[in-house]
Amino acid sequence: MAKLRKPKKEVSTLDSKNLFIAKTFNQTIKEAMDMKIPNMLFSEFIFESDLTILFASAGVGKTMLAIQIAESIAKGTSIEGFVNESKPQRVLYLDFELSMKQLEGRYCEVSLVDDKKVWFNQYQWHDNLIRITFNSEVDARVDVDSVFESILAHAHNNNAKVIFIDNITWIAKQGLETSKDAGLLMKKLDKLKKEHNFTLVVLAHTPKKYTWSPMELIDLAGSMQLANFCDSVFAINFSKLGKSYRYLKQVKCRFTENKYHSKNVITAQITKVDPNFTGYQIETPDEENILEANHLESKNITAIYSEEQIKTNKEKAQEKIKENPTISCRVLADEIDVSHETANKYLKLFRHENF
Repeated sequence: MAKLRKPKKEVSTLDSKNLFIAKTFNQTIKEAMDMKIPNMLFSEFIFESDLTILFASAGVGKTMLAIQIAESIAKGTSIEGFVNESKPQRVLYLDFELSMKQLEGRYCEVSLVDDKKVWFNQYQWHDNLIRITFNSEVDARVDVDSVFESILAHAHNNNAKVIFIDNITWIAKQGLETSKDAGLLMKKLDKLKKEHNFTLVVLAHTPKKYTWSPMELIDLAGSMQLANFCDSVFAINFSKLGKSYRYLKQVKCRFTENKYHSKNVITAQITKVDPNFTGYQIETPDEENILEANHLESKNITAIYSEEQIKTNKEKAQEKIKENPTISCRVLADEIDVSHETANKYLKLFRHENF
């Protein structure tokens, strides 16, 4: 006699471990109505509970801008020309860029006494702003998981919901040149945001930027993997208006319209906002300075390279010249994406090795 087979257990589509959650649009809106409307923390560039990326090439001044924004959020005040709708609150600033003395030097007054520099009138920060740095005495292996565990612990200990990370490359350690590394890192940041309702502002860089090229999402190192998980991305860039001038531009936003696009950028100048505080001061918008094109140089071969990119370009050039010692300057420039002048320099540097 044949054995009776037990009926297969049906998997409920409403199982708590199911991968997806199904709700009607009306249910979704009803739940959303009970949620708080996110405040703007830095006009349309940064909203509460968002994961935002601020990026720029080396030397533009993104750290200076981020610190100024962080202080305004801690104080519950607005930077002139921008909007902060939030009350004073605790802010964590993970600083992997500046030493203590570099930070002091940026936020104090300087004078000469007997031909020696004297720093005085150091800026008094709001106590809501907490600086987090790496503990070099820790012997344990530093990896992405341990970094995030430490961030979470400090956030809970300080009752902080706003976290700045300056910068993401330090956390990644090996850089964000591969989509796999960038994707893993952004997934963890996104998880932090969603599980703990954090506002995350992450600083990133672009390895190379032409002075005639507009700021676009593709300029962000590891762009697609970084951008896919974030809510907002904005950039700060050099301006041909002058050495101290910059402009800000939105390149991605989910919560609001893209207000500050290429036809409506914000122009700002690096200046002494206070005698002991160097920061950004917004310029009055006019029909000229709101256009990104008017901040860019005429198309030429000038580019801004990070130290990592310069090293990579040299290695590529050395390999190309080794493979083909008679390679022309034009071909080398095209293959490694540098100017003819730079390619010619590499030819002089490495060609003799192959003859």
